[in-house]
Amino acid sequence: MPGKTVVFCEGIREAMLISIILDEKGINNAIISHETLENSQEGAPENAKINEFLRSRNRSMKYLLKDEGGDTKCVNSFLELYVDKDDRYAGIVFIDSTARDYFRRTAQGKLKRDILKPESENLYLTKDTMNSVIHRIFFTPDDLERQVISIIGKNLDRQNREENKPILKEFISTCRERRIAWFMELERVVLSEA
Repeated sequence: MPGKTVVFCEGIREAMLISIILDEKGINNAIISHETLENSQEGAPENAKINEFLRSRNRSMKYLLKDEGGDTKCVNSFLELYVDKDDRYAGIVFIDSTARDYFRRTAQGKLKRDILKPESENLYLTKDTMNSVIHRIFFTPDDLERQVISIIGKNLDRQNREENKPILKEFISTCRERRIAWFMELERVVLSEA
């Protein structure tokens, strides 16, 4: 099993949520925002960031969290790297359940086969005959913003990311207290790679 994990997140709030969970456990992680990649002057900024993360001198960094800027980009980015068969890292996709059919159709179109093997209502593993690493795809039952409103009654501010951190911390704490099933499973999936 590789010692590094790339988490493909639908958006920045999902990446922040995972980062907070990892920070609480003292696990080194970094977030690459969608805007950083878009504004980069590098030829292939995404590949450069992943290669930098995988370099041996970066051994303490265990997780790279990628804000993909939407579910379509999240699925396509994961599938591109999946096809590359890079076994130096494990992948986790963290995306809304509304993208499940899109994921299946896109994988079928690119790979000519279904790669999703259900483990639970939310968690799927890749059926890996072409890769030596099993990747995890986690579909939240509803979009994160609606989950936060439903569980703690607060809105995630779309303008100020720093103000979202205390809201996400409260959300995490409340999910743990109430033992919200999908969140508890997500946390196990993320921390199982640590």
